[in-house]
Amino acid sequence: MNTVTGTHLFYWPSSIFREAHRRAGVKLVTRPETEPLFIEDVQDHLRLDTLNGVSDDDNWIEDTIPAAREWCEDYLARSLAPQTLDLVTNGFPLCGELYLPFGPIQEIVSVSYTDGDGDHLHTDYVFDDFEERILRPYSGQWPSARNYPNSLRVRYRAGYMTSEDSPAEPALPYSIKAAMKLLIGHLYENREGSSPTKMEEIPLGITSLLNPYRYRLGLA
Repeated sequence: MNTVTGTHLFYWPSSIFREAHRRAGVKLVTRPETEPLFIEDVQDHLRLDTLNGVSDDDNWIEDTIPAAREWCEDYLARSLAPQTLDLVTNGFPLCGELYLPFGPIQEIVSVSYTDGDGDHLHTDYVFDDFEERILRPYSGQWPSARNYPNSLRVRYRAGYMTSEDSPAEPALPYSIKAAMKLLIGHLYENREGSSPTKMEEIPLGITSLLNPYRYRLGLA
């Protein structure tokens, strides 16, 4: 083939990202094992007092880093840490190409389908990493798949790499990291609030940093 928990209280709005997953037929298979930010990054940003690298708020920070990542993923419609996704649909596209959402795409794991006899098979494909899409194989034709929900399944790994990964490419842009730190700082300052934090209360600077990387899904 070719190539959130703890004492903090806040509210994540209806997730554009998860709704887009549902509409696009995308399912999360494997959650990220590493996060884009380290506890030390957040300690420095919040200017916390530490003893031997440990602060009193480390448990809160550990809970909040993935929550902040998920919020930014919701807003951007992108995968910010390595994760495995399944895109499912009812058969191969007539146009010969299938775009893979919620990138950046790291690799295609498999392209499988159910044929008319109900057998589950794999097929060759061409992966266009520039446009993040799969194309029909060089033979020029997709195989015949059953016209039935979920008869085609593309499994792929998506997300920016972290500094612990090798190779660490594609690297998460600094602006997105900065936005995550600002969001965590905002939640830290408001963690004892009695009312949930709503979307309109998120500081403008956070979305300004994220907007250049935002993927417009066209969802209401």
